[in-house]
Amino acid sequence: FIAQGECDLAATAEALVCAHGLGFYTVFNPAPACELPAEAWPAVDLVCPNETECQVLTGILPTDDVSCIAALKALLDKGAGAAVITLGGAGSVTLGDDGELLRMPALSSTVVDTTAAGDTFIGALAAARLEGLPLFECMAAGARASAVTVLRLGAQQSIPTSAEVEHWFS
Repeated sequence: FIAQGECDLAATAEALVCAHGLGFYTVFNPAPACELPAEAWPAVDLVCPNETECQVLTGILPTDDVSCIAALKALLDKGAGAAVITLGGAGSVTLGDDGELLRMPALSSTVVDTTAAGDTFIGALAAARLEGLPLFECMAAGARASAVTVLRLGAQQSIPTSAEVEHWFS
């Protein structure tokens, strides 16, 4: 269950709590940057902000390893089960089980338009999660899909199918 910040936040919070209660894996993309009600955070299995949204949520701009770790811990302290921060051309980060920083680099590609890259990343990450893959492998799936997206102009039409991603990375 994926939710983002463009809808009424009270309704979004209720939907996350309901979905989590029904056993769905819940993903919250705080875009545009927004703060969920505190009671909804424990229903968020994964929060996935970009660096700007992360700064709004935590007060920390993740620019290096130290600030990335601090920001990820701050997101987890809100009650989310896991956190991934997308960093544009610098890839994405999460914390491993031992608290170490795990970095997924962005995959090299010619950038035409980044409009749908974040949405594509989250969609591919969620699809990989549904397949039961570990979070870091889900981040890799997101990186591959968004690398194809940025090759194309536009939003919806730039988002690749899984077959297109497999073609590029096989």
